[in-house]
Amino acid sequence: MVYSAGILMYRKLGSILEFLLFKPGGPFYTKKNRGVWTISKGEILECETNEEAARREFMEETGLSIDGNLKFLGDFKLRKGKTVAVFLIAGNFKVNSISSQMIELEHPKDSGNHISFPEMEQAKWFKAEMAVEYIMPSQGKIIEAAIKVLKN
Repeated sequence: MVYSAGILMYRKLGSILEFLLFKPGGPFYTKKNRGVWTISKGEILECETNEEAARREFMEETGLSIDGNLKFLGDFKLRKGKTVAVFLIAGNFKVNSISSQMIELEHPKDSGNHISFPEMEQAKWFKAEMAVEYIMPSQGKIIEAAIKVLKN
C-alpha cells in the first residue's frame, strides 16, 4: 500500500470558507477543469514523519513554505489503494505566487519524446461547496471532512 501525506489549506473570509486547490500540469489536464483539482500531497520518504512529508510536498508543489501548526484531519483512502494523511492549516497565499517544481514525462508514451511542465500549473481558492465539485472525486471526502471540522 502506498502512503502519502498532504496539506489542505483553508481560509475564512467572514462566514465564507475557502480551500486552496491545485490543478496538475501536463497534457492530461490541459482541457479539463472540474474533477481534476487536488490538494498538495505526495509520498512519504523513509526518513520523514507524515507532517514533514506534507510540508516538503507543499514546498515542492508551490515554492512556498508553511509556518505554523498543522492539524491532523485524518487518513483517507484514495483510488488505487493509496492512503493519504491529510493536515489542515489556515493560510492566505496569493495564488499567483506559487512556483511548482518541474517534472518530465515521456509523451506520448513510448514515443521517445519528453516534455517538461510544472507539477502544479495553477492554484485557486474555491468556496467550500465549489471545492467539492472541482476536486478529484476520490478526494471529495477530504473536503467534506474539513468542512465538518471547520464549521464547528
